[in-house]
Amino acid sequence: MKKLLLITLAFCWLNSFSQIFLSTDGILYQGDNDYIVLDFPEKDAKTLYKNALFYINETYKSPKDVIRGDVDAQYLSFSTYKEVKLFVKTIDVIMMGADDSGYIKYNTNLYFKDGRVKLSFSELEIWRKNPNFRYPLNTQKGVYSIYKKGDLRNPRVKRRIESAISSTYYKLIIAFEQNGSFDGDDW
Repeated sequence: MKKLLLITLAFCWLNSFSQIFLSTDGILYQGDNDYIVLDFPEKDAKTLYKNALFYINETYKSPKDVIRGDVDAQYLSFSTYKEVKLFVKTIDVIMMGADDSGYIKYNTNLYFKDGRVKLSFSELEIWRKNPNFRYPLNTQKGVYSIYKKGDLRNPRVKRRIESAISSTYYKLIIAFEQNGSFDGDDW
């Protein structure tokens, strides 16, 4: 139980120092790269791959439906859907009775080598509760846009989306450091 509490506290602390940033070019990391390399010197590619599969199986209700690509111990890609608050509640939004939540979808791409994982996020889409209205990150369409003509339009929503993607990033780091179990209890 103590280990789980420490991991949770570490996750919350790390989440406040996000390394993931949104731009009009997509999802970037510190240093303007479109990927990040994670080092796990004591782990081989097969172990890192198995830990990622374990994470997917423990996290998603239907793991087979979210996996988009899988090459044994070399590559793994999966989709993530998360609900986020897309709009700041203003008097106009409240008067219209509009819901301020929406969804984001993005792919997590993992490439495995002994002691290292190359991680990237791609194909970010944003939409309200109606899935017929999906927009890419740099859309210029109305209230769904974070950027308009290259300028940041809604910094709060940008931070919320960065935080949602960062949570996947930190959960994967914890998964890669595990030895096959996430509950922390030795049963």
